[in-house]
Amino acid sequence: MRPLAIGCLVAGLALSGCGGLKKGGLTPVGNEEGTQPPAEAQDNARVEMVGIAFVPQTIRIRPGGNVTWTNKDKVPHTVTVGTELYNTLNSGEIEPGKRYTREFNGRPEKIGYRCTIHPNMQGTIFVKDD
Repeated sequence: MRPLAIGCLVAGLALSGCGGLKKGGLTPVGNEEGTQPPAEAQDNARVEMVGIAFVPQTIRIRPGGNVTWTNKDKVPHTVTVGTELYNTLNSGEIEPGKRYTREFNGRPEKIGYRCTIHPNMQGTIFVKDD
């Protein structure tokens, strides 16, 4: 094999390990097994986007509850489950000082989300009764 072809093969193999693939597909949140839900579920929850982070990072709401994200940073953020192209939730850009609210009516589940602009901004929502 030629040196250039070998280099391309090695680079391709190294990059194929990136992208956040986990059991069952793309998951924006790191170690699923390590994230535990807060003790009490809320009817409605508020999450601030501050310091390029979701605060609190993990919340627990009852089915039918709302989550409101407020951008307190000086840059836009998103709330996205999946990727920009293939997602089940995408707020679009939330400008500084703006809010985004979403109702979670579904079955009990664990939802990992992230900001597509700042991929290290990650959070988890547990939709679960007490």
